[in-house]
Amino acid sequence: MPIHKLAGRMSDSNVYLVTGREPALVDTGTGMQHERLLKEISRHIRPAEICSIFLTHRHFDHIGGVASLLEVMDAKVYAHAEDAVAVAEGDAETTAAGMFGRKLRRVTVVPLQDGDEVMVGDASMQVIHTPGHTIGSMCLHDREGSALFSGDTFFVGGVGRWDLPTGSHAALISSLKRLEAFEFKDLYPGHGEICRGMGKVELQSAQSFAED
Repeated sequence: MPIHKLAGRMSDSNVYLVTGREPALVDTGTGMQHERLLKEISRHIRPAEICSIFLTHRHFDHIGGVASLLEVMDAKVYAHAEDAVAVAEGDAETTAAGMFGRKLRRVTVVPLQDGDEVMVGDASMQVIHTPGHTIGSMCLHDREGSALFSGDTFFVGGVGRWDLPTGSHAALISSLKRLEAFEFKDLYPGHGEICRGMGKVELQSAQSFAED
């Protein structure tokens, strides 16, 4: 299953384009690089072909581009239920949009629950609720492809911050420990580099980083 990393620039998160029968995006960036993002998507497929947009959590650097993307694609937007309302209502405070001096347009968001199965490209992926960075942070786990989209729960060499609204250090540590039960080799984080073949090693490193 082809996964294309559209690397974040400036304040943007990484955006992942997953192609296949049901093309999808994982996160959208701030929207400040909208035209560049569309150009990068167009190198692989027409943007209008995208069926789904999965948001790993509520923060503006991951969700700010949603409304503009929906102007050019008929996609459903998904987020964990604990973050879905804030995204749908354009809550400037808890999404940190206000920190960027931006406003969010309201969008329709389909709420997801821990354990839900969703189609991403050609793969059925499991939703894993991983609170800590935000109360509704989630990962997407591709069992067959042995991959994890980790959002800002953890990265190569670190973890997401927990000091913004709805964040919790204790919840983050619990989420990292819970991820030990899931097998994955490849890691696709919300920021920074992809890790192929050593995703569980990076999880162990993130646990140590968070607990220090």
